[in-house]
Amino acid sequence: MSEELIIRKATHKDKVAIMSLVTAFYGESAPEMVIWWGNNYNQISDKPLIAQLDNEVIAYIASSTDYESNSVYIGDLYVKPSFRKKGIATKLVQEVEIIAENTHRKLRVDVRKVDQEARKLYKRLGFTLLEEKNKESLKLIKNTK
Repeated sequence: MSEELIIRKATHKDKVAIMSLVTAFYGESAPEMVIWWGNNYNQISDKPLIAQLDNEVIAYIASSTDYESNSVYIGDLYVKPSFRKKGIATKLVQEVEIIAENTHRKLRVDVRKVDQEARKLYKRLGFTLLEEKNKESLKLIKNTK
């Protein structure tokens, strides 16, 4: 059976799978984020996009509209380790970019300075440095069409 990658908007039925990914993403470094996701998942209007392979949720990207900066902000992007380096993160970011383009907004993300893989991904996708957010993170931006 051929594996087909599906990218789609999450539904309330995906909560358990997404919570598993959120827990893996944040782990012990930010338990308050795991709790926040668990408590607020059903109220989130901009549901995450998920990547699904043979009925398994393997990645998610959470974004929201920031009306103040007229941008779509990528809050989280996580791909299960065994599925990394297969273009899944790129496809998820490109889907969010379409949302930004369709609403005539920029695309924005904050990355930790030490996260070289994320920085390389966003640079390759055309993001540029907007500003140094603080001593640990950078604010990146991409103008859309």
